[in-house]
Amino acid sequence: APGWTCTNNSTPLGTTGWFQGNDAVFPAQAGAPNAYIGANFNNTTGATGTIDNWLISPQFNFGIGATLSFWSRAPAPPAFADRLEIRLSTAGA
Repeated sequence: APGWTCTNNSTPLGTTGWFQGNDAVFPAQAGAPNAYIGANFNNTTGATGTIDNWLISPQFNFGIGATLSFWSRAPAPPAFADRLEIRLSTAGA
């Protein structure tokens, strides 16, 4: 989508970054079956690589009582310890 930034800082750098959803792995929560963005272990290489892949939204202005909702999913059974962090900048862009 316009305004989003993808930054893969994984070490060592792998063969993929963020990618269009793959409905052969699982379908999207809503919309078209591949209507999601994905990232996986291929963001780095080797068993000891560190995944550090950022998906940065454009700046949003939230009003009083506003909420941010999202869905997170991993294939079953999980093969890796998936972790996700959501961060908020209150300093603007």
